[in-house]
Amino acid sequence: MRLDPDALAADVVRLVKAALAPVTARLAALEARPTSKDGEPGPAGARGQDGPPGAAGERGPDGPAGTPGRDGRDGLPGVPGVPGEKGLDGKDGLHGKDGLDGFGFDDLSVLHDGARLLTFRFQQGTRVKEFPVTIPAVIYRGVYADGKAYDQGDTTTWAGSLWHCNEPTTTKPGDGSKAWTLTVKRGRDGKDGQDAPSLPVVSVGKR
Repeated sequence: MRLDPDALAADVVRLVKAALAPVTARLAALEARPTSKDGEPGPAGARGQDGPPGAAGERGPDGPAGTPGRDGRDGLPGVPGVPGEKGLDGKDGLHGKDGLDGFGFDDLSVLHDGARLLTFRFQQGTRVKEFPVTIPAVIYRGVYADGKAYDQGDTTTWAGSLWHCNEPTTTKPGDGSKAWTLTVKRGRDGKDGQDAPSLPVVSVGKR
């Protein structure tokens, strides 16, 4: 667009007059103010009206960047969303490996040690598994033998009485040991009998 120099000059004059209007009014008031006999300024006159605002100035340069502000507070939880659609079923997994063959009852044998130990043996070819089981049986061990080891459940005869073993021990029954319990007490001796009268001897012959 081409500018008109005369119009531009008129605008500049108008802006200058508007900007200097307060100063011009102040000077006119000072000139009209009467002076004293000694040439001193007289009293100040009344304040004149404000002139029109001046034109907006040009935009100044940007200031330096400020320091970063602090993080704001966390917002409130949002409203739960709408449930999604059901997903597709997954593919079938792979079949597991076959397990080892179990032991059949045809491979079962029971071993007895002659006392309290039973051993269940499962055998299949060269594979053998054994499961020992101790049974709480009462076993008579005969007359007590000094220094012999006795286990729980053993019974023995000592001093004419029957004793039961409560725990593994090598002690003698009847000595105050808690390992033994008296089961059957020895009976008292009977009275001596009288001699029987002599009887005639009868011979028995063949008929």
